[in-house]
Amino acid sequence: MTIIADETGVSPVRLTEDTALADDLGVAGYDGADLLDAIGREFGIDLAVIDWAEYFGEEGPMDPLGAIYKTYDRLPGGGAISRTPALRIGDLLRTVECGRWCEPRH
Repeated sequence: MTIIADETGVSPVRLTEDTALADDLGVAGYDGADLLDAIGREFGIDLAVIDWAEYFGEEGPMDPLGAIYKTYDRLPGGGAISRTPALRIGDLLRTVECGRWCEPRH
């Protein structure tokens, strides 16, 4: 939890196992890759096997319409379901407990 709080700038008291990294904390693109790298280094786990873009989206140029869509998507009763699967803090905690990448439970 401390690593996630440090990497995202979010207070640890706001984090739970159900917190989705992309949807709830706004972790996207290379920031997601950096977060996974920090967790992997700290716990000696090879997280390079994870396709980070699957969970955090591709890094690319700023897309103003895409940003509006993502914001609308997160509003209560908002738009369509997220285009990326949710990676939750609990998924990373299970990975640390396993000592290797464990596929998220969806």
